[in-house]
Amino acid sequence: VAIERLVYPNLPAGTFYDVRKHHANRDGLLYLRATMHQMVARQGTLMFGADGPLKIWVNGKEIACQWSAAKPAKRNEYSARVAWVAGQNEITLALLSSGANAWGVFLHPLSATTEY
Repeated sequence: VAIERLVYPNLPAGTFYDVRKHHANRDGLLYLRATMHQMVARQGTLMFGADGPLKIWVNGKEIACQWSAAKPAKRNEYSARVAWVAGQNEITLALLSSGANAWGVFLHPLSATTEY
């Protein structure tokens, strides 16, 4: 199993992260990490989509596991409730490359004041 660690220092809302160059057509598990800053602690939601099975942690706490995720990745297909902390919040994803067929993930973090 090939393991890659990708670090995205900032998390623009709704961004698609293309992982194909990182798995280079190898089957395996990829770890992605991003950070998001919150001015105050609040409840929120992490919207996401993926074209392969994935698990997500926020600040070390598992918030989602979607083993049925498959192609194509769809923006905001899934959601998970999150307790954002004041300051930096670390989002970690483990994405199975599904026989090197996974292209990536969409992430869209929402705080309680920006949800609709």
